[in-house]
Amino acid sequence: MQNGDKEEILSAISAVSIKSDAAITAVSARIDDILSAISEFSTRVDERFDKVDERFDKVDERFDKVDKRSDRIEEAIESIREDIRGIRVELENIKRSLDLLEKRSREDSDALASEVVHLRERVGIAEEQIKELLRKLENQKVVV
Repeated sequence: MQNGDKEEILSAISAVSIKSDAAITAVSARIDDILSAISEFSTRVDERFDKVDERFDKVDERFDKVDKRSDRIEEAIESIREDIRGIRVELENIKRSLDLLEKRSREDSDALASEVVHLRERVGIAEEQIKELLRKLENQKVVV
């Protein structure tokens, strides 16, 4: 191999090496650009997820409030049911009392009617006795 050939080969290797270095530098720069883009994308995704998390937190707070309201409503409904049960019991007691009063009133009315009949009979007897006494008195006047 001659000196000129060696130099030519070395020059070609050097040129290829320079081109390889330039290609590596270009690829490296492109990779850096891609990594930078991925990093920016990742940051934006993280920011969006943070916003979504905040929204979910707000939704959770709303559901907690709804749950508390629901619990209060259920407690109020149960209280109303207990009140209604108490009213029903009281109404049943009143109904029983009215039934007893009606029965007693009927019995009293029957007793009163019986007493009235008895008193009429006694008045009738008394009237008969008075008439008899008046007749006797009239008869005595005539005799005197």
